[in-house]
Amino acid sequence: MQIPQCRVLYESDSFLIVEKPSFLATVPLSRDPLGHSLLNQLLSTYPEVGEGSGRQSHEGLVLHRLDTDTCGLVLVARDAFSFQKLQLAQNNGFFTKTYLAVVSKSFRLDGFPSDKPDLPIGHRVIIESRFRPYGIGRRAVRPVAEESSRLAKQKGGAAMYYTSVEHMGKDGLGRHLVKCRLVKGFRHQIRSHLAWTSYPIIGDRLYGGEVADELHLAAVTLEFPHPSDGSPFKFDWNEAPEWTQQSAYGEVEDE
Repeated sequence: MQIPQCRVLYESDSFLIVEKPSFLATVPLSRDPLGHSLLNQLLSTYPEVGEGSGRQSHEGLVLHRLDTDTCGLVLVARDAFSFQKLQLAQNNGFFTKTYLAVVSKSFRLDGFPSDKPDLPIGHRVIIESRFRPYGIGRRAVRPVAEESSRLAKQKGGAAMYYTSVEHMGKDGLGRHLVKCRLVKGFRHQIRSHLAWTSYPIIGDRLYGGEVADELHLAAVTLEFPHPSDGSPFKFDWNEAPEWTQQSAYGEVEDE
């Protein structure tokens, strides 16, 4: 099987914006530091991006991770000062990531809170929850809400996470294009939140999505203060997969 290759889309003295294809890990696993990943592919040309330190040294200067099956934009610092500035912007809520996903209606899996959030067609909603690990090997996560059981609440973390979801249109096969925005992200946050609404992402077998060859989730826009002077910086992925193109989805009335 051919190993997917990342591609640098934007380069400055302080950071890189990199296109990560589906089926490529963002960073190497701690137990397999020489394995295939976006970070390891960058090292031959940009050795400085591997100079991370501390508990997550195997992640180098990568500012955020995408799931292996998710494609899209990844921000990587080129020096420790820029990394610290960008990380501070993330911690203070000044780093916004926008994703596009294709979803379809399905039955919810076990473990989700009973009072599911609505996903009204043609509107924008905010889905909020804490999260807890779930399932064999803790591979998945489940939202923790006010109505969750005491045991679920005990297993959940303390932080609250928010996903802004905006409906962008629907195609003739009943698939919906949605735009999701995050300021602070948790592992599988968008995937779990959308599955909670009974609209899991196409290709997301872990969360009950319609079977497909790839996960229909793409990180398409990054917005953050430039580490050199704090000015607003925005980058759009103009070569995102065809299924992200809004022209393929017509406007529909609420279901």
